[in-house]
Amino acid sequence: MRIFSNFDTKFKEKLYNEFKSKYGEENVILITRCKYFLWFNVLIPLFFLEIGYIILWILFYLVDLGELNSFKWSMYVFLFVLGHLIIWGKIFKKFIDYKMDFAVITPEEIISYNQTGIFSRSSRSLDVDKIKTISVDKKWLLRSIFNFGSIIFLSEWDDTWHWDIELKFVASPEKLEEKITRIIWYWKFNNEISRFKQEYKKNL
Repeated sequence: MRIFSNFDTKFKEKLYNEFKSKYGEENVILITRCKYFLWFNVLIPLFFLEIGYIILWILFYLVDLGELNSFKWSMYVFLFVLGHLIIWGKIFKKFIDYKMDFAVITPEEIISYNQTGIFSRSSRSLDVDKIKTISVDKKWLLRSIFNFGSIIFLSEWDDTWHWDIELKFVASPEKLEEKITRIIWYWKFNNEISRFKQEYKKNL
């Protein structure tokens, strides 16, 4: 579905297919947020939000409504609805993040896309030749129990230990890190072999 130029639900599939045709399916990885992002940032907060509103409405109805005039009653209803919509909006933004934020790993670059809203999308890219380290962050109990975490790509010129690209809520990050490393170094190795063969043929 495409509502605006920056809100295309098929964008990641199109981009993924383009890179697969260029590098081969085995050399491209599409990374999306794992299901625990949906649970911890959308479903569980939504559940407690609704429970909280039900409790508030019950407490409100226990008050002697006869003491409230129509204006005060309208104001209470307006504030309830407004608060509900604001929190719902924040949760909906998290749902958009879950569905539309992604990253593509290729043998030559890492590209991260962030759907910042219905009208806007941002991206960051990093050439693999500039990568200094690839590390995994699985601190905290929940990450260890459910086996998810972050993959961090640090560039070679960053001396402050601030990563250039961090992919959060990644499932099985250690296995994914191994696969990324294999793709990058295998591609580099093949390119070096090809260049060596070309130089060798020139010197014959």
